[in-house]
Amino acid sequence: MYPNFKPAVKFWLDGKNYSLVSDDSKKVSFMIPLASHKKGFDYYELDNVNGGVVFSLVTMLGFKTIKKSSSKIINDELPYDDWRYLIDEVMSPHLRSEEYQALKKGYAKTSTGCFGMLAVLFISFLLVIKNL
Repeated sequence: MYPNFKPAVKFWLDGKNYSLVSDDSKKVSFMIPLASHKKGFDYYELDNVNGGVVFSLVTMLGFKTIKKSSSKIINDELPYDDWRYLIDEVMSPHLRSEEYQALKKGYAKTSTGCFGMLAVLFISFLLVIKNL
């Protein structure tokens, strides 16, 4: 399936410490560890969807997705050069994104979530009561 995809991805991964983590009929996935985070990885993936495939670049920190960029659905095999172009078309804006650049510098956007918001409100409430 899509035999020109792997050589095209390997063109972009040449010289990097990558591994092929999935290679079956549902997904082809290459993983690259991030230098800035011990638990950070970039995944270059080709997923089967709706009779075609979608190329995605996914940056993860542990189990959290930091950034995901994807192509449109591809229904036919592309020539090697077209795969290289498509990968670059997804990869370039992904790697220049604010989220990716922050992660590369050692930062990661996080959200406080519901519990964090409740804790902030509770502490604020206590401070208001104390000042009365």
